[in-house]
Amino acid sequence: MNMKDDAQTDPGADAQPRTRRQYLPAEQRKKELLDAALIEFSTMGYGHATVERIATRAGLSKAGVYAHYRSKEEMLEDLLISLLSPGGSIENWSIDIDMPMEAAIRTFVDQLYAPLENPKFLAMQRVLIAESTRAHVIIARWREQVLRPYVERQQRVIDECRAKGLVREGPMSQHFVLGFAPVVLATHILLIAGDTEQARADVAAIRASHLDYLMDGLLRAEQGGLVEAGMR
Repeated sequence: MNMKDDAQTDPGADAQPRTRRQYLPAEQRKKELLDAALIEFSTMGYGHATVERIATRAGLSKAGVYAHYRSKEEMLEDLLISLLSPGGSIENWSIDIDMPMEAAIRTFVDQLYAPLENPKFLAMQRVLIAESTRAHVIIARWREQVLRPYVERQQRVIDECRAKGLVREGPMSQHFVLGFAPVVLATHILLIAGDTEQARADVAAIRASHLDYLMDGLLRAEQGGLVEAGMR
């Protein structure tokens, strides 16, 4: 799959210098540098990517890069945070009494699958898998500082919902990390098979089953009956 916007490239092509650009706000310049870094990490591998190549691709000097990032390690860390920070959240479930639980679950599933439409998200997933050994310190820090706290926050919300009787007692509510498994599978299908019609059909089927999986695992019997009635 080709990445869109600034991330489009021929995987076999060398970094090509771009026309020098006018002054941009720091955040916009950093975004362009991250786009260039993602291409280099994807095509050259993290180990062979250099600040010089990233600078050339972004149309900057090395000094221009260093004005924003001290190293390619910092760029990789920023990419992990900007592209792979989990998007689905249930943090309003225990306080938003006006939203039926089945509607909250549908919104959560929508949030989980939205990143799969972003080519940069998929490209960064490939980098994450390919570079898990070479960049293990950075990836471990992202896991401990971003991913693990996110999972723990979601579990605390489920625990509150369970205490209030909003979701039922069971394996899903006791170990809510299980609720993310289908979207992980869907992501890997796209990474392995590519963005093909068949892969997208498989992802759509997984998404529908994911919704059923969460409904069955979390809703109490009377809530489940309401969901079934609404589906007819």
